[in-house]
Amino acid sequence: MMHPMKRTISVLKFIGLIGLVAASFSFAMFQGGFVSWFLFGSFLPIAFYSILLNFYPIKRIDIKRVLDKTEYVNGEMVSVKIHITLPYRIPLVYLFIKDEVSERSGGRPFSGTTVSFPLFSKERTFTYHHNLLPRGEYTFHKIRIQMGDLLGLTRKEVVVEQLEKIIVYPAYIEMKYDPFKTLFESGMTAAKDVAQRDSTMAISTRTYQSGDRFSWIHWKQTARKNEIMTKEFEQRQSQDVLLILDRTPSPSFELAVKFTASIVRSAVKAGTNIGLLSYGAERQYFPVQGGEAQLRTLNYHLATVNDDLNHDFHKILETEIFLKKPGQTMIFLVCQLRKEVIEKITDLCTRNNEIGIFLIKSRLEKVKPEEAALLEYAKGKGLNAKVVRESDFTKAFER
Repeated sequence: MMHPMKRTISVLKFIGLIGLVAASFSFAMFQGGFVSWFLFGSFLPIAFYSILLNFYPIKRIDIKRVLDKTEYVNGEMVSVKIHITLPYRIPLVYLFIKDEVSERSGGRPFSGTTVSFPLFSKERTFTYHHNLLPRGEYTFHKIRIQMGDLLGLTRKEVVVEQLEKIIVYPAYIEMKYDPFKTLFESGMTAAKDVAQRDSTMAISTRTYQSGDRFSWIHWKQTARKNEIMTKEFEQRQSQDVLLILDRTPSPSFELAVKFTASIVRSAVKAGTNIGLLSYGAERQYFPVQGGEAQLRTLNYHLATVNDDLNHDFHKILETEIFLKKPGQTMIFLVCQLRKEVIEKITDLCTRNNEIGIFLIKSRLEKVKPEEAALLEYAKGKGLNAKVVRESDFTKAFER
């Protein structure tokens, strides 16, 4: 619905336009001569078009937004098409089109704008692109269309509400996830593929089944029982892992999110159960699970998360009783180190937990002397602690 002030201005402009036509006609009548009537005749088509535009049914314009997809990865190009169908083939000098978009976490809104010159065309389609949208959830709210004449005597506008959302997941790097140590029967998840069985640890024999390898045949038992027998191996267990993300404000936080997303993706692909404990303005815990559903859940969180922790990280760790459960594998992802944090994490290590600390730095960011000393202190306490830069993400789990 048009704002009352805008409606009043439109009415006044229309009255002023009629007044201009009347004034130019009166001038031609009283002044006479070729010039006067030429000026009136030249102005009359423009005035007539402006008057006609006042009655154009702009609300009957059909507007559709078309998105190629609704899920993107940071760095991908987002393409949006706006398709417009006009009710009549009345010539329009221009159409100003603006597609308004906002970001969920309160980031700076943006829009796709263009100026089209449809003239006698009844259908128009335009496409706009965003090449480097940051990770986040974006909502397309409304499409605004304006039209008018060349002199600005008449201007009409319509706003169409069309709510659509897209999610931009954080970028990731393909890497090989390798737990800090290989355990048998240490986790809840058995390996997905029989090929992941440890062929050096036969524990019994059984009757041959379709799909068993030729190398698994136990020839002595086969000869003794007069039927094909194969070795039964102890099945390797995927090591469950819990990621702990410190969301203390830092210039390297985006790298931390990217590294976390890379670990999550590689771990799920390797058949590992993985969980996430994310500390920020709100504590968000995602229990250890596996599969594509878990990958989507964690990626969505990482797409919308912010570095908004406003408390000391080590004080929060004191309150997490379940972290002290023995036999866990935990990876701490931090952008800065403090002695108090190392001490709290060291206390967890004494409970037969396998713990890693990744200190994430940008390519050119230097490690502070106190941070280097804390890393050595952590290693002396049995923690797997190291600095990880963006260029070294793929080597993060190398021994």
